[in-house]
Amino acid sequence: VLYGELDWFETRDSAALIVDVINRARPGAATLSVVPGLDHHFVRYANRRDAYRETGGTVAADPVVEGILSWLTRIGMRRP
Repeated sequence: VLYGELDWFETRDSAALIVDVINRARPGAATLSVVPGLDHHFVRYANRRDAYRETGGTVAADPVVEGILSWLTRIGMRRP
């Protein structure tokens, strides 16, 4: 589960709950990865206040895409 550190739509606890639910059904299948500086929409902000106000951010999907590609490689769905 990827979670943007500055996400104000969802909480880190809700992301952790998803991990827990998945791991109860398939132990070890899920992990939580917190992406620093990003909000819910993969926009990078300098701080939590700017993220909440949606001011001064820049789209930064690369860390999320890299996380997804790394996961796909780890589970054997993508070549290293």
